[in-house]
Amino acid sequence: MVLSIAGLAAGLAAATLRVDTYARCMSSGPPVQTFSVRSGDIHLHAFGCLAEVTGVLHAVPADYMFACEMTGGQNVFVWVDDHLICHSQSMFGQQELSGVDGAVANPIEVRAKQMGGDIVALPFVAHIYAASNNSSGDMTSSYDAWVSVRWARLHEPLDAGTIVPTSPLPDLCLSPLSPALEVQRRELQREAASGWRMWTNNLLSIVRLPHSIALTTSFCAITLGQCLLHTHVEDTSAIVRIGPNAVDGSYAQFYISYCGINISISIVGGNRPLRVLIEPVGCGNAGNLMRPGEMGELVPRNPVNCSDFLMVGSLRYVWQRLGRAFVNEDASFIFQPAGFLHPGILRPTRKPIRSVPVPSPLDSEPHAVWSFAEGAIGLSEVPEGHLGLSLSQVRQEVAAAAAAEAAASATFGDAAEIKEAVQAAVMWNTIYTPAEYGPTLPVSRAWDFIPGKHDSDWAYVLFDWDNFFASYMMSLDPRPAAKSLSYSNLIQVVRSRTSRGFVPNYSAGGSKSVDRSEPPVGARVLLELYRRYGDIWIVRLLYNDLRAWSDWFLRYRADGPFGIISLGSDTISGYQDVSAGTMQGARYESGLDNSPM
Repeated sequence: MVLSIAGLAAGLAAATLRVDTYARCMSSGPPVQTFSVRSGDIHLHAFGCLAEVTGVLHAVPADYMFACEMTGGQNVFVWVDDHLICHSQSMFGQQELSGVDGAVANPIEVRAKQMGGDIVALPFVAHIYAASNNSSGDMTSSYDAWVSVRWARLHEPLDAGTIVPTSPLPDLCLSPLSPALEVQRRELQREAASGWRMWTNNLLSIVRLPHSIALTTSFCAITLGQCLLHTHVEDTSAIVRIGPNAVDGSYAQFYISYCGINISISIVGGNRPLRVLIEPVGCGNAGNLMRPGEMGELVPRNPVNCSDFLMVGSLRYVWQRLGRAFVNEDASFIFQPAGFLHPGILRPTRKPIRSVPVPSPLDSEPHAVWSFAEGAIGLSEVPEGHLGLSLSQVRQEVAAAAAAEAAASATFGDAAEIKEAVQAAVMWNTIYTPAEYGPTLPVSRAWDFIPGKHDSDWAYVLFDWDNFFASYMMSLDPRPAAKSLSYSNLIQVVRSRTSRGFVPNYSAGGSKSVDRSEPPVGARVLLELYRRYGDIWIVRLLYNDLRAWSDWFLRYRADGPFGIISLGSDTISGYQDVSAGTMQGARYESGLDNSPM
């Protein structure tokens, strides 16, 4: 493709893209190597676990479609101006092509009036991960990777399935220098994605970032011959009752009721050494525990035979990442992610039981099994060569973390309980996925719009104004971690905008509701965050995107001589959604969904 603009290269930096390679599977710490590549044809050899390709793609105002080719079996994401234009199929499938930005029916609209100039600078980011596609932690992808990003200039969107010739991104249009605001944003989001938390869809998995190792605590009922391997708040196979969850990950507690047993799980995490306390409740005799009777009256609860229940602790690497993990003879969990010099060690407070069969996939993961007949189990993260904590020591640290979180809530005075409830509603749905640049605050772990995913690690969906409200709710906490999570979520939701410039009703892994938006509350939330924190950089980062969203509403939803907004749902070629182009789709754009209002 030849861009018809004179002197495009004049004044631009060297016509290349920057490549940083990391031995680790996230861009934490200094890169192992930094070099440049010319054009969008990216060839890598023995690059470690992650190659991050960054820079700017310069384009004249027009509509652009994109296509990618890749070989090597790596997990690949390619973003242009935060539009996820391509990804490999090993992680999850791709929905209708017109629901993906940069498709022929949904080309990216590049408009100078939004950017302030004849040449528009579009940030370019590609993440290329070595992959363990069998989830063993061993690399199954090739040492060599090839990713080719191609484009075509369109005069207008075309019908889905139309074949359009494309050409590689020319070096004439590339620059290795990312905009300063983008660099600042990425640094904030990298720092936010750290520490021990329930980062994935599964509340039973405690994940440490950037290590990408998950400690999963599964529960089995021996007599019934079934196990709980995965759960979330709305799960129907178990009852989950959430408790406090600190914004910095330093403390969390919740209960699980499964097949008659009630289990308390307490976690001291974040960027502290991990402590986990798992306690069965009501074993042996009911004591003073009560339950609702048939008429609603309280009656003594039947005692639980806790010897019929097991806890299975297991290790694995999430998102198909690389590393070693095993359980040694004293039942210590040892993990050494790719690129980390020293192993991590989790030691239990008592010895496990031996020779107990466990179901798949636990049988293929490093694991140990404990019976609840002996009561609570504790786990503690310790340096190499150190003994683990005793059960009483784990209890003490858990109690101290709980007291610290209670004291933080108490600073809100009469509103302390309200603050705890608001915080819990957001924190128990805080996740990270490599499909987004930083952590997000979805409305629920139960909602998942990712098609054909490899496993539940990839499950998520972002909803427009729900997520904006979550950023505002998170910002009510004065601690720095709350600000980082609030900003990260806000950025990802604004940048989920479609190629036409509006923030969609939903977005997940590049697939979006290209037919409809939701009420444009993002600017108001950004204003409130600016009033709270005073950071002009994030206003500058997101201003053009939020203005484009408002402009879209005026162009496509304003009706009649008074410009009254009339909500709707468009019909887009090839896009398949049960509500697209219908009254229900228009109701969804209101954000009230099925409300009778």
